[in-house]
Amino acid sequence: MGLLSPAPIGPVAKLLGLTSPGGRGVLIVGSTPWGLLLARQLKTLDVPVVVADTSWQRLSGARDGEVPCFHGEILAEATEERLDFAQFKMLAAVTDNEAYNALVCNEFAPEMGRDAVYQLGDAAGDDPRALPAALRGRALFASGHGVEEVHARVASGWTLGSMRFEHAQDLATLQGRVPDSGDPLLLLRANRSVRFFTHASKPTPEAGDTVVAFAPAAALERASWTIAPGSLAEEAAAPAFSHDRTDPWPSPATS
Repeated sequence: MGLLSPAPIGPVAKLLGLTSPGGRGVLIVGSTPWGLLLARQLKTLDVPVVVADTSWQRLSGARDGEVPCFHGEILAEATEERLDFAQFKMLAAVTDNEAYNALVCNEFAPEMGRDAVYQLGDAAGDDPRALPAALRGRALFASGHGVEEVHARVASGWTLGSMRFEHAQDLATLQGRVPDSGDPLLLLRANRSVRFFTHASKPTPEAGDTVVAFAPAAALERASWTIAPGSLAEEAAAPAFSHDRTDPWPSPATS
């Protein structure tokens, strides 16, 4: 079972030395179908992960998959008293609201570092309301797929798969191993550190590294990529949800 609206842990945990400085976990903001695919894939690879969302209902997928989760507004000041941010090495904002994703990344960039906060959606476009690139997180995927594009691909049967490489790969060879015009998403080094592929960073796999790619499920299976258990039909059939500030589902009581 995940971390569901946990009791305050910030000051007490720091006093008792129970926090996790220098953690290597990933905080995923947004329990969307694609966000759950990412969380389940990371969990399968033994990468610590927590999914955060304002909606208790949307977190049901994380709870069902036994992925640790946090119910609450990640930008609220009180969240610092309820969630130990020291356990996280990086953050991925993947709600279906690109402006909110950018705000989350901008809030956490000073503490985590601009190169450690990521979001779906790039800074392209003519929307005058869009935040400038300097205030946004790094765009996930080298091509910077937008939220709507990612949701559409998940709905059409795309998913995440992993492959461990015994030998170093150059980027051209790696792209050739990703089927049906799919995209590399992240690289898990042999030392367990995670690197995301972005518009600005394209890490090169070394011997013993594992790559996670986003592509059609059937094509990944044919190409011998390993798909995380329980990551297909349920999330592909789920609708896209909008980020909101209200939630009809009450938080569970805390002690």
